[in-house]
Amino acid sequence: MNVYIAIKLGEMQINELKIKCPRQFKEDLKTHKIQKDKNIILCDFQGKIKDIKHYLDNGCDLKNTMLHLINNMLFHFNLVINNVKSLKDIIKDLGSKKVQINALILKMNYNYSILKKQ
Repeated sequence: MNVYIAIKLGEMQINELKIKCPRQFKEDLKTHKIQKDKNIILCDFQGKIKDIKHYLDNGCDLKNTMLHLINNMLFHFNLVINNVKSLKDIIKDLGSKKVQINALILKMNYNYSILKKQ
């Protein structure tokens, strides 16, 4: 019976320990490897071990962010593709304008040289 009581007391003490969100901890480790600056807090949970499972299943913002990114990956990919296409069109347009400007400069230089000779 003493072992049972000791185990229960140990469980009660462990369940009361304060911890931070494990997902945020993982993000902090990733960020820390990349940069030594302050980590951005995406999930500020600091609670008891006994409450963490419910929180991770129902309230963690990191879970919602990850699910959003996974569920909307195709949408995000298409956004990137459309932006790249738009940038390519802008570059092409600027290239054709550059050709027109260079032609205009040549024409103006030619006209200037003719006027200078007169």
